[in-house]
Amino acid sequence: MRHHIVACSLAIVLCATGLASGDVFKVGGDRLVTMQNNDGGWDWPLSDRSPKSSNAPNILAPTSMGLVQAYLSTGDPNQLAALEKAGS
Repeated sequence: MRHHIVACSLAIVLCATGLASGDVFKVGGDRLVTMQNNDGGWDWPLSDRSPKSSNAPNILAPTSMGLVQAYLSTGDPNQLAALEKAGS
């Protein structure tokens, strides 16, 4: 069910923005890299832009999974570094 929701959401974004699927993964992955906290996790909600705050542990795995999908689509080394940071 979750994968279906993600796929539908991406389809809507693609239609609304006219971006190719690789571009969507690049933009989404870059946003996760930018929003990552110093401890390797992310805040909830993903909007405070404070890298010093601690992560929300319950979203670490699903957010990392999204970043994995972005990295697999783009091969971006910054996304890989963020994944390694999340893993530590």
